[in-house]
This record gives sequence, structure tokens and C-alpha cells, in this order.
Amino acid sequence: MESPKILTGTQATLHVMLGLPGSGKSTWIDRHLVPQGCQVVCQDDIRRALGHGFYGPLESLVHAMACLQARQHIARGLDLVIDESCFDMNVLRRWRRLAEESGYTPQFIYMDTPFAVCLERRLATDFPREVLGHKEFSRQHNWPFILEECAPLRVISYTEKNQESETCPNN
Repeated sequence: MESPKILTGTQATLHVMLGLPGSGKSTWIDRHLVPQGCQVVCQDDIRRALGHGFYGPLESLVHAMACLQARQHIARGLDLVIDESCFDMNVLRRWRRLAEESGYTPQFIYMDTPFAVCLERRLATDFPREVLGHKEFSRQHNWPFILEECAPLRVISYTEKNQESETCPNN
């Protein structure tokens, strides 16, 4: 596979959004990355295309389809963003490895939205509350590893006023 720099003349980026369900990842992507022409791989969109919301037995298929979509965009040398709410280090390492093996710059972006806000947003949908609790536990447990292995980590903090402000600008 040719490098994205050869295909597009620039260094392509694979952005990986991190944050709890309901943290504002998709909204931030739509406001900041889509207008720049960034391609979106959204697992919620894949779930909808399969005709369901979150359903545990199909999650491995959803992840496989997200990886396939990412590889399709990479084959064209396009910047892309993975809309991900997973804090599993194996998954995050796979995204980094895919970026680096493809000649992409990996960029991890974390939406720092309080659990209570995410819970309130998700209670208005059919998203299972226990899944949100599991993801919060996973985030807390893996946070030291995320800080180390997803560096440099760009953090978008939650504020009541505008629901987003950058606290750690991308270097």
C-alpha cells in the first residue's frame, strides 16, 4: 500500500475519539473534523445500519466492520476519525498500530465529560445503563495506561457554558 503522503501530498492523520457514550464525541467530530474533510468511522452508524442499538453479541462484528471501513479510507490516503467509546487498551493499541503501519499519524482525543452528564444523556435513549457503568469502570481502570500509550492525548474538557473547551491543545 502506498503511503498517504504519496497519495495526497500530506501526512494523513487517524484520529481516535475517546469518551463515554453521551460525552459529545460525535458532536465534536461534526463541528471540528468533518468540515476539514475528515472521514468518519462511527460504530453507532454501523449498529444502526445493522438495525439495532448496542447489542453485546454483535459488538465483535461492529468492531470488525469499523476496522474494514478505516482500512478503506486509509487505502485512499484520507484523514479519518474513529468515533470510539472503548477504553480497552488492546483496541486502542490496534488503532495506533493500524495508523503507524499505514504511515498515518495517530491522534487520540479524549472527551472529558462528567459521568453524571453522560448518564443523563443516555437515560433519554435506549442505551443500557449497565454498559455505561462498565465503560466508566474501564476508563478509570485503564486511565494510567491511556495517558502513557495514547500520548500525546488531546483532552477536550466539558464546561457548562459551551460544553467544550480545549485544555490540552494538539502539539
